[in-house]
Amino acid sequence: MASASLSISIVSIGYGIELMDEPV
Repeated sequence: MASASLSISIVSIGYGIELMDEPV
């Protein structure tokens, strides 16, 4: 369970960084 939660948070952080990196 912990590893799945960790994976989700890593993906969420990566997604957020990608959104921030790209101009809207």
